[in-house]
Amino acid sequence: MSPFTSAQVFRSDMEKDLLKALVGYFSTLEKIDEKWREVSASAKNALEALKNFSEQLNSVT
Repeated sequence: MSPFTSAQVFRSDMEKDLLKALVGYFSTLEKIDEKWREVSASAKNALEALKNFSEQLNSVT
């Protein structure tokens, strides 16, 4: 006979499922955060270039 009750085994399975879901969630969140940082840096560079171009146009006119 098993030393574990069916409730303990079920709880253990639920804990494993929860841990798996949390690991997947935070892994995906980390990837999304990394992508967001890349997009943000790219947008920042584009905005800086646009600002510089605008300043150049203002100095010409």
